[in-house]
Amino acid sequence: MTDYFNELTKQMNQLGRRHDLARVFNDLLTMGICSYHSTNIKSWLQEKDEVNERHYLETIKPYKKEELEEFSKALGLIQLNVYENPYSDILGEFFMQQITRGQNGQYFTPEPVCDMMARMN
Repeated sequence: MTDYFNELTKQMNQLGRRHDLARVFNDLLTMGICSYHSTNIKSWLQEKDEVNERHYLETIKPYKKEELEEFSKALGLIQLNVYENPYSDILGEFFMQQITRGQNGQYFTPEPVCDMMARMN
């Protein structure tokens, strides 16, 4: 695991103390998608996508300002991980270890196994 994964896990579990962890994870994904939405990036927020904006505002409603800052930090950690480890799946790893724990019969192939299989081809 990377330091980014460990820090992300720490932040998400902290938010998960007050809110359901699966909901927190889903909301993190929604906030990220809304934040990086192409209309917002291309227009530099001059012409907003109103549906996207409403969806984002609805998603952040249950959280306090301090909690939203934690979400921002988590998104930053994900971005840093992408820059430094572009082929890793920090979100899938978090989902597998912290959300489902295999309870839904959902397992992801561990990254070292994927790397080995890629080298074999």
